[in-house]
Amino acid sequence: MKKLIVIGVTTLAALFVAFGFAPSANAYPQTSCKVTINAQKVFGGTKLKVSAEAQKVVTDDGLGRAAVDTTSWIAEFNGVTKTAQSDSFAATFNVPEVDAETVLTLRVQAMMAGVTPACEQSLNITVLPGSAVVTPPGGTLPNTGGPHLSLLIGGLGLVAAGSIAIRQSRRSTPLQVA
Repeated sequence: MKKLIVIGVTTLAALFVAFGFAPSANAYPQTSCKVTINAQKVFGGTKLKVSAEAQKVVTDDGLGRAAVDTTSWIAEFNGVTKTAQSDSFAATFNVPEVDAETVLTLRVQAMMAGVTPACEQSLNITVLPGSAVVTPPGGTLPNTGGPHLSLLIGGLGLVAAGSIAIRQSRRSTPLQVA
């Protein structure tokens, strides 16, 4: 009887291990994409550079369903839409001038044939008023280059005079008095 219980428990444990940890089949593989931008905070009137890459989908049968197809890209920022058909995506958008700090949304979507749902990412871009060029008050820069040349020459003269005085005080041959 004990032998029968041990065999039953062992069989049950083997079934749990075999079916409990088996990878599940995915009839609808997921798409993942990575979107990068040149800055999260930008000034009005500048350019926003966007680049993106899509992860190639490999199903559990080992075949890359999307590996032979190109990716359809759609990017939208401030009402402007840009599209592309390629493995990677790069676009540049003009950032509008604003009077106050404004948050605009950048939406990037990657679609591959036979893969649902599409990869979609939204990024919040903070647009700052003004421009990237900062002008100093008064129109000219302050003199921050250091002291005047006359102070430099005077300091070098004092260092030379001190060196001569020390050398004279440490003479190797004593003075002979006649």
